[in-house]
Amino acid sequence: MGNFSDTFFESHVSPAGINTSFPSGHAAAAFAVATVFAHRYRQHRWVPWVAYGVAGAISFSRVTTQAHFPSDAFLGAALGFTIAKFDVLRPR
Repeated sequence: MGNFSDTFFESHVSPAGINTSFPSGHAAAAFAVATVFAHRYRQHRWVPWVAYGVAGAISFSRVTTQAHFPSDAFLGAALGFTIAKFDVLRPR
């Protein structure tokens, strides 16, 4: 990987002719779980801080290991939060 001047929206094209970037599944899963925990245990003030802190650390680790661009981790986190908030936690 290496070149962080690329982003999710403006990445170089692979030899196959497709963009080489993709939202982080780890970040999406981490933020989806964190959102559910933060909602279910919101009566404890520390739970949302810990849940989103751990999810943020997982997302950040994907960037530091050069598995994803920062925009990939951000988009994965946004997807995970949105899916959990508007599908898993929606009123029935």
